[in-house]
Amino acid sequence: MGKWVGRLFYAILVVFMTFFIMQSAYDSRNNAYLAENMTGEWDNEAQFFKGINTLLNLDYMTKEPIIPPYEDHEGEHQLTFQLYGIGYTDQAGNHLEGMMIFINDLKIYEINDETGLLELVENPVVRLTIFTDEPVDGSEDNNIYTGFGGTNFASGFVFEQQSDGIAFDLTTADGSIATITRIDVDYSNGESVGGELVYNTESLMIVANEMVDDPVFEDSLKISDFSYDPEAYRLSDDISSYPVSEVDAETLNLFIERDDLTDYNWEMVRIYLLYAGFVIIITYLLFFHKKTMAHIKAKRASKKQLAPSEVEVVDKHTKEE
Repeated sequence: MGKWVGRLFYAILVVFMTFFIMQSAYDSRNNAYLAENMTGEWDNEAQFFKGINTLLNLDYMTKEPIIPPYEDHEGEHQLTFQLYGIGYTDQAGNHLEGMMIFINDLKIYEINDETGLLELVENPVVRLTIFTDEPVDGSEDNNIYTGFGGTNFASGFVFEQQSDGIAFDLTTADGSIATITRIDVDYSNGESVGGELVYNTESLMIVANEMVDDPVFEDSLKISDFSYDPEAYRLSDDISSYPVSEVDAETLNLFIERDDLTDYNWEMVRIYLLYAGFVIIITYLLFFHKKTMAHIKAKRASKKQLAPSEVEVVDKHTKEE
């Protein structure tokens, strides 16, 4: 009985690990594509958008921001804040609509404690915190989303419906759609405490629909007239068919280009083969090695037992001659 329990536990473990490896292989393929096609292209919006469409399997992205960009290219904190409309088809075939928050053209200067001079922060990590006017369904922090990390750029995705986990959705408990009222853009220069990144106490930028007077953010870039029209990204009723045709893309000014990831599937195959080899070896050692060795020993012992009789037969023939 115990033997079968052990086998069942092992089978469950293999199934669990298989799902984990599949996700790891998928991520590895995407990372290979990202490294080759997007690294260093954060400020090349056409290439970046093409990469986003490819990796997230988006149906489209609006070519122009749905609100005028907020920009500041002077002083210690420089960046561009933009909001684009995006479309996505989930696994159930639902066509979802939402927004991509895009931060780029990022330059952050800090005073070097040793030299006393302003120096450019290399590879800052950006975090976006999103506030909504109503608590969204399932949110444990009332109406705050946190996360959205990036290096030298940041991009956050929100949809009006559940989106297979690729982004947050704005649906409230009663099914209505919450409105984003504020977005805080924070950064870390890479310093960490206990393995956790330390973010600067003062935000890079606060984009809100009202003035934020908190003295903590005295020197932050502040926008107090933030608002957007949801109809600017609700385009599914205007799209004639999916995948989005070039005619619809031109009419609605949408970016639909994406790359083929087939050339990067070798990364997934490599991981699958390594995992399959590992499972075969472990399975053999756990369940077959002992039996195999016992069989080999028994075979050797059998040969040793036959040896004396064979010698007697040879001796007998010799004497007869």
